[in-house]
Amino acid sequence: METSLHGTLKRLYCGEHGVTECRLGGYRVDALVGETAVEIQAGSLAALREKVPRLLQSGHRVLVVKPFPLVTVAVNLASGRRWRQVRCALEVFEDLVHIPPWFPSPGLTIDLVFVEQMELRRRRGKRRWIVEDRKLIRIDRVARLQGAADLWGLLPHEVRGPFTTRLLAQIFSCPIWLARMIAYTLSRSGAARRHGTENRYVRYVPIACA
Repeated sequence: METSLHGTLKRLYCGEHGVTECRLGGYRVDALVGETAVEIQAGSLAALREKVPRLLQSGHRVLVVKPFPLVTVAVNLASGRRWRQVRCALEVFEDLVHIPPWFPSPGLTIDLVFVEQMELRRRRGKRRWIVEDRKLIRIDRVARLQGAADLWGLLPHEVRGPFTTRLLAQIFSCPIWLARMIAYTLSRSGAARRHGTENRYVRYVPIACA
């Protein structure tokens, strides 16, 4: 079922001149704006591993819109109680690990829409929550990815030279598992390359420094 957040972003990107809910090459897309197929993907980007390449092969430009909640205001529908959940922007790499090998590709753009959202929840059982709807509160910022170099703009600090996942974890104060996802995405997308090892860690070199 389409959430309110999904519908809001679809209308925003469709604009006045686009058409929503179109079929292209055997796939349903959220909107068609000119020759650009717009796909709002609130779920995992892994679900697009076949759809996006085939749409590109059919001659269409593709814009993937990926909302990422920096802040979630959760609401218990039964009691009305509210609480906030905050995420680090770097956690978007948990999903970006799925974009290689179809990113970058000619004609493909990914918009990472960092948002504050409201989640309407209903308890099912003692420990399980059911999300009834997600609503957009505000858009914090949009990061547009069209080439591998754009991935560097998602990092909070500049990485000037060779690095390991251990170094990334130290620089960004993030868990080592997240640093591994960052390094994997950068290397598989062509923003960096593997170059030997350093203290048993794989050593990466930014492509600009290679």
